[in-house]
Amino acid sequence: MSVVLIGKYEGLHVNDDTTAASGIPETDIIFDCEYCGKSLSIDPRGAGLMITCPDCGKRIQVPEGEGGEVGPAPADAAEQDATVAELSESLETSQAKVQELVQTLEEINTRRDYLEKVRVENFERYDRIARELSIIQSALDRIVTVLQDAGGNHNPPTAEE
Repeated sequence: MSVVLIGKYEGLHVNDDTTAASGIPETDIIFDCEYCGKSLSIDPRGAGLMITCPDCGKRIQVPEGEGGEVGPAPADAAEQDATVAELSESLETSQAKVQELVQTLEEINTRRDYLEKVRVENFERYDRIARELSIIQSALDRIVTVLQDAGGNHNPPTAEE
């Protein structure tokens, strides 16, 4: 599928006689680049695709064509076989990538479950440590109170005594 520059023809339609004279099949989608205004032609299978304008280099979307219909499939059996083989190969590659992604997702989920378990265990440890620190703080507070009470019952000797 290739994009063909056909020059600037104002009001050129797919059914125009100009189409046949220019050597472009009548089934091709003919449209103008929205950036540079160059008239382009593309096989109907290119409808809706994003392409690069060969003239200005900008990315543009191919219109759907008349009625949004996609052109006929290749009539040549060899071309159809080549297309089927290409699509089958692409499908196999895609399925392999999907399997790889599924495996990666399973590994990530297993790792996430492990990390969640560790997080919960650590939270429980930190909670126990906080309780122990609270008990230690209470004991220290009691010791300080006892020491203060003990210091208050005995007056230090004075120089007069």
